[in-house]
Amino acid sequence: MITGEWSSFAELRKKKMWAPDQRIPDNLFMESARMGDIGTIKSMIERGHDAKAGHIDNVDDTGCTALHYAAVGGHLEVCELLLEEQAKPNIGNCNGKTPFFMCVA
Repeated sequence: MITGEWSSFAELRKKKMWAPDQRIPDNLFMESARMGDIGTIKSMIERGHDAKAGHIDNVDDTGCTALHYAAVGGHLEVCELLLEEQAKPNIGNCNGKTPFFMCVA
């Protein structure tokens, strides 16, 4: 299990905290979106954390998806990538707020 702070997916691989045959933890995907780490997001999608596998719209305990975090952080490039990868923009969090609402509120 991955805990604590990290700066990138590459760092996890370098420290041998994650190997390509392991499932990618949702918290890493969400945190990467929140930080606008497009490189990590791309790497994770390439390794199967995508809509086809049913992971791109996973929610955390607040009901937010990676798209929510990218939108509220103003990370346009990450938002565009997630939408290209079929992330659903109309998923409401626990308060019913969609990623679109969060980026304009």
